Formats: sequence, C-alpha cells, structure tokens
Amino acid sequence: MTQALAAADASSTMLPRLGYALRRLAYGLADTFVTLPILRWTWRGLADDAFSGELHEFRPTDREAVRDMMAGRYLLASKLIETHGVSPFALAVDHTDWWFNLHGFAWLRHFRDVRDPGERNFARTLVLDWIGREGRFERDTWALALTAQRVLNWLRHLPLLLEGPPRAGQNHPARARGTDSEPQAARASCG
Repeated sequence: MTQALAAADASSTMLPRLGYALRRLAYGLADTFVTLPILRWTWRGLADDAFSGELHEFRPTDREAVRDMMAGRYLLASKLIETHGVSPFALAVDHTDWWFNLHGFAWLRHFRDVRDPGERNFARTLVLDWIGREGRFERDTWALALTAQRVLNWLRHLPLLLEGPPRAGQNHPARARGTDSEPQAARASCG
C-alpha cells in the first residue's frame, strides 16, 4: 500500500517538471526556427519601409562625452571605462549598468547635435560595429527590455545613422532595425 502511495506521489511531482521541460523545449525550438538564416528573408520586408515619424529626445547632449568616446573613454552609468583603442563592444566589463547603457545606445543622444562629419561617422561606426558583433541572437544582448531600448534609440537618431552611403560588406542600420525588433516580438509572444 505504501509503495502504491509513493509511486502516485512521485508521478504527481514529475508531471509538472515534465510539462515545464516540454514547454522550455518548445520555446527553444520556436526561437531557433524564428532565427534560422534561411527564414530571415521573412523579417527583411519591413526594414525597407521608410520611417517617417520622429521620436524626440528630451535628455541633454554633452559635447565632451563625444570627445571622450572618440578618445576611448566611455562614461556610462557613472562608470568610466578606458578602451585603449579597442571597440567598447569587444570588452568584457563587470559593471552591469555600464554594459546595459552601452548596448542600449542611450549614448547616441550626445551625437545628435554634432556637425563634424568625423564625429557623426564615429557614431555610425559604433552602431555598425555592434551590428557586426552582436547581430546574431544571444540572450544577454537581445533581452526584450534592452532590445526595445536599443530600437527606440536607433529610431530617435535614424537620420544620423542613415547619413552617408553604407560601406561595402557591412549591414545597414535600417536592415538591422528590421532584424532586431521583429524576431524579438515573435520570441516575446512565445512566452
């Protein structure tokens, strides 16, 4: 009698675990399916549409922040990181808030009012560097809140990012915007 009760108790605790494991497996398969390169063409169509709206930036700009970034000093989230000429996206940084600030692109606001073509090109180069390094799905850089912040900041500064012809062999920020937000929305609807 006690063996039958123990077997019934074990099966009742195993069913929720099995359901959770199957649900996680289904979400993982759906995520893999949505991000397959062969299916990427389905996400490209909306990226070619012209963005006509304007999202206003209320935070102030700081010309010194632009100069510091060009010199390899990134002051984000009250933490100064010296890159010594290396891309800030290539660094392994322990400061989580700094990392979120960097990957959320809130710092693009400092480039809004610059007129120097070299400074404007530097901002575009950083965005294209991020696209080249982080364009593939990784849970950290593609978290829903971080992706939303990144897309909003890219849209706020879209004229700056689309200025000038794209370089050969590099993705264009408008294309990345399409691949950035749409698969993420599909992932969010899965769970």
